[in-house]
Amino acid sequence: MVENVRTVEAALGDTEKQVAPGVVDVRRRIGRSLVTRIDLAAGEEIRESALTLKCPGDGIPWSERHRIVGRRLRRALPANSKLEAEHLD
Repeated sequence: MVENVRTVEAALGDTEKQVAPGVVDVRRRIGRSLVTRIDLAAGEEIRESALTLKCPGDGIPWSERHRIVGRRLRRALPANSKLEAEHLD
């Protein structure tokens, strides 16, 4: 009986999703990151309409935009700049 329980536990797997090693690199290359759609001034509040997505996916993903919108920029960013955490106040 214990053996059957262990078999079921192994079949159910872990609660954490495992990412295959090759997938991380593929996500980085084909994923997309938040990028400024327009020129933004230092101190300007970031609006969702001022953002777009572009490859590669090594920056802030779209799914994190709720943490970005409404924050202010530390420095001016021209259009098509990849948004980074250090750009934000």
